[in-house]
Amino acid sequence: MYYRATYTFSSSILADAAKGIDGLIDNGGEMRLIIGDVMSKEDYSALEEGDSYKKYEKKCIEMLRVSLSKSFENKLYAHRCEILQWMVGAKKLEIKF
Repeated sequence: MYYRATYTFSSSILADAAKGIDGLIDNGGEMRLIIGDVMSKEDYSALEEGDSYKKYEKKCIEMLRVSLSKSFENKLYAHRCEILQWMVGAKKLEIKF
């Protein structure tokens, strides 16, 4: 389990930590965040979409691995919202405001 409380949050953090997140998933881990500030509209939309995918947990884990591997190759944060979306859908990330 990875717990963190922070004032701000951006999905770019997940792209930066892609290799660590891959290890967390391999070990059956989960991440829980408490954030104090409102996130971007793009991140919030990804969070909501991921929440609607929770019933497809196994497929979300597969898609998360694809997004993480793309993020390893491309450091331009192009896949940051996908990582956020699939982590929430796979029940590997919980965010509370």
